[in-house]
Amino acid sequence: MYPLPFILGVALLQKRFDIFWYAFPIVIVGAGIALYHYLLQIIPRATDFCGPSVLSCTERQTDLLGFITIPFGSLLAFIGIGTALLMLKKRSS
Repeated sequence: MYPLPFILGVALLQKRFDIFWYAFPIVIVGAGIALYHYLLQIIPRATDFCGPSVLSCTERQTDLLGFITIPFGSLLAFIGIGTALLMLKKRSS
């Protein structure tokens, strides 16, 4: 997610509407990683390969309403950015 503000910010400043092909692959990969991390939190027994670390892959640092965690929020952000990019592509073509 970290390069997206810079890529989308430069595109906004330059009023470029062909940004879809640069940003959408990042959104797809990021959404896949966020979904994977969220599933690790939902199905904790499938994560025996995580290994010992300071933070476990299954530990929930934030838990709002019982299901909203940081990976879930990241997934929602990627879905929102992807939807906006798809709408921009449809509108500019």
